[in-house]
Amino acid sequence: MPGASAAARDRASDPTAPPPRPHRRPWPKAIIVPHAGYVYSGTTAALAYALLERGRGTVRRAVIVGPTHRVAVRGVACCSADAFATPLGVVPVDTAFERRALGLAADDAGDCDVPARTSGTSGGPTPDSPDSPGGPDSPNGPGISAAPTGCAPRLRSGMTAAPGAPAPALIVNDPTHAQEHAVEVQIPFLQRVLGDGIEIVPLNAGLAAPEQVGDVLRALWGGPETVVVISSDLSHYHPECIARELDDETIRRVTALDYPIDPDLACGAYPINGLLDVLARPSRMPAGGGRADDASGDDGAPPAAPRWDIEFLGCATSGDGGEVALAGEERPAMDDPYARVVGYAAWAVWQYDDDAAGAPRDGAACGACCGDDEVVPPRDSGVPASGLGDAGAARGEVLLDLADAALREYLGIAPEPGRVAPCAADAAPARGSEDASVPAGNSTDASVPVGDGSTGASVPAGGGSVGASSPACGSVGVTPARGSANAPSPACGSADAPVPAAIGSAGASSPMHGSVGASTPAGDSATPPSPGSASVHAPVVTVRGILESHPWLDEPGASFVTLTKHGSLRGCIGTLEAYRPLGRDVAGHAVDAAVRDPRFWPVTADEYPELDIEVSVLSEPEPMPVADRAGLERMLRPGVDGLVLADRGGRHRATFLPQVWDELPEPHDFVAHLLAKAGLPASYDWRGGAMDCRRYTVTAYRR
Repeated sequence: MPGASAAARDRASDPTAPPPRPHRRPWPKAIIVPHAGYVYSGTTAALAYALLERGRGTVRRAVIVGPTHRVAVRGVACCSADAFATPLGVVPVDTAFERRALGLAADDAGDCDVPARTSGTSGGPTPDSPDSPGGPDSPNGPGISAAPTGCAPRLRSGMTAAPGAPAPALIVNDPTHAQEHAVEVQIPFLQRVLGDGIEIVPLNAGLAAPEQVGDVLRALWGGPETVVVISSDLSHYHPECIARELDDETIRRVTALDYPIDPDLACGAYPINGLLDVLARPSRMPAGGGRADDASGDDGAPPAAPRWDIEFLGCATSGDGGEVALAGEERPAMDDPYARVVGYAAWAVWQYDDDAAGAPRDGAACGACCGDDEVVPPRDSGVPASGLGDAGAARGEVLLDLADAALREYLGIAPEPGRVAPCAADAAPARGSEDASVPAGNSTDASVPVGDGSTGASVPAGGGSVGASSPACGSVGVTPARGSANAPSPACGSADAPVPAAIGSAGASSPMHGSVGASTPAGDSATPPSPGSASVHAPVVTVRGILESHPWLDEPGASFVTLTKHGSLRGCIGTLEAYRPLGRDVAGHAVDAAVRDPRFWPVTADEYPELDIEVSVLSEPEPMPVADRAGLERMLRPGVDGLVLADRGGRHRATFLPQVWDELPEPHDFVAHLLAKAGLPASYDWRGGAMDCRRYTVTAYRR
């Protein structure tokens, strides 16, 4: 079986081997979110976007499907615009993806000589009208319009799908997009949580059967690089006492895949029905099952139909003042039961992959579903930077310089003049060695998300209360900086919480994307020494300069960056598996640790001189062939192994870095605390391979 994975070969040689365990992707494959003014429905939408943030760096395309509030159509309409502009910047439209769904050849283009069509919410009804930009079922403020980029898009309004196209109901219609807000209001959310590099496929679903909309979604489903956003409010302008009853029934039906939903109950009923059709009939998914790789399985057999779960997250109405009732909670008291309101709700759709390795495909970050992207090493712990010899120590200095430069550039601190860094372009670590950083992915640059899967709020990686010191994080007895265990932590989407600017967002100084106002000294353009040179080179004090001077930083790698202040934890972010170049991974995590760890307020420039930096480079996690807890504890190597535990369903998942052995030196205690972090009983004693166990090693560098 050429190209078959080790797991596939094992199954072929041993028919009694257990089947691959379903692995839940760390972020939702699809979300359903409202599209009203942010002051009305923004907190409800944030419940889903807080989860989607975990896909930052891997998700590169968003298929957004909303209803037609202004111009009705039959079918599902894309537009001829090639980009949309928001206050956060310009987002390109993936017109090639649209053409493929329409059944058009990649080079089947019109002449590139007419300005691109635009769409937006400029003009239109007065602010007091139900569907106006200022109303409770439309976005706030000035319209967000499609931005021409100086050349006509290849698609033209009036086009329809070619015979035999993957999406027969897909059409091109500009008028229906011209003043439609349902898609546009989602774009700033996507820019904020997914960062630069995101492309969109904006669609308006008009009169169409669920299977027609479903077929469009199936044609555009893609793999881990694609997310589907369904834009819909619920009931409109009923007295709140009646609206809540109507919405609760709609919520029950959507969650139970009981469709079709009537447009009177949800303005985005047609998009919702299309998504529910996809979920209810997975066998209709085209070959590949939503994967980005080829259609065949590892052993050459057709892949099994994909599996999804839909999860209701929470709901509200325009009369609730932005207060959201999370799933399982009671709604807040009504100020006026007879006030007419608009209803909102949010859902997340989780996709499962049969993957014996238990890791996301296409280089996705591992373990984000339970918050173990943010493992916190204890104070004064770490593996000596001697595992790679002199070259390893030199590379460690480069990695520390890179993390420091990324942090300085983000905080707007002038570069250190005259600093030199050793060049260790050669002597790469051996693949598979305990200290090696092993490539495992190919995604592009972006920040790695945080969160533990709780609805609507980011919380510490170890679970438990916000800001609390938790042995499950590997920080036994260490009190986090900035406040007590009861210190508030800003939840994603909170209207009052200070939220750090995302890397690459408008106005943010970003070491990753050519930040506005970031100083770039002459040393940035210095010519790097030839490979193998042991001499020092010209000063390298910027992220770009370091990346350009050390080609080995382009190799995929997984890392953690930990910041401490006077010996106390100040922030820590990282991932377990490589999904982007090591250099970008370290630079991104340095900024993430400073401003995206939800346990702490963002680091300020005044704090920079007091910070210490640690960079940990991880090897690729390897499966541990153990059937029970006793076998796992016997196989562990104290002080050496990091450990990932996941249950068969993938809902309970957590990790400890090797540094945690300093606090928990006994294997039994180490496993017990890790089980507790994963949300399982510390005494859990499984049998028959009920847990997936994987170990890895770390090389840590500290300054």
